[in-house]
Amino acid sequence: MKRLSLNFNEKREIKSHETNDISPMDWMKIWKVDDTYFDSDRKFGYGGYKYDGRWKDVVEQLILKFNLNKNSNLLDLGCAKGYLVNDFNNNANVGSASGVDISIYALLEGYKENINGNLYCANFTHLPFENKEFEIVFCKDSLHNILLKKEVENSLREINRVGKISWIRVGAYKSNHQKKIIDNWATFATTYLHVDEWLELFDKVNYDGYYDWFHPSEEV
Repeated sequence: MKRLSLNFNEKREIKSHETNDISPMDWMKIWKVDDTYFDSDRKFGYGGYKYDGRWKDVVEQLILKFNLNKNSNLLDLGCAKGYLVNDFNNNANVGSASGVDISIYALLEGYKENINGNLYCANFTHLPFENKEFEIVFCKDSLHNILLKKEVENSLREINRVGKISWIRVGAYKSNHQKKIIDNWATFATTYLHVDEWLELFDKVNYDGYYDWFHPSEEV
């Protein structure tokens, strides 16, 4: 188990994503995980999740950091519309990629955009794949969403089971100040933890992959 950071060239405006004025009706819409979360106002979620080519560079980083080759296949957990899956499958230097997401809306939108790859609607706690079926399991900013802590534990065990290696990024903080920022920012996160608590959880489930921390505005 080792921390490893990838560069996603991300820029966030915290003010545009604060949730203090979201109504109960809007919260219900957000938790349907459909167009409100993915493709409407920024404060509700993505604020319009569109393909912009950024995942091509992520594929190149994965190739270099994990020595992937034409026989390497990837599973993207929390794939949304499947953009990483698409760019991995379109790269001649690696094998095939598949994606899993809980949002039927996002998966169907991906297919409408002619995403190259297989996308599955499933829960991380019960992945429909064989043991060690994938060379690498990739999960960026998804484990801390929707799932309760016990479900996160089960999901980590499933990641260990289906992947030979893995990389995850999870919502984390080191101070009360950093936690309050996530409290006011997150629309979907249910299990974001202090970094020490994450490390204890990793040890508990014998998670043996790579990890990194996510925070919307500060280095953790």
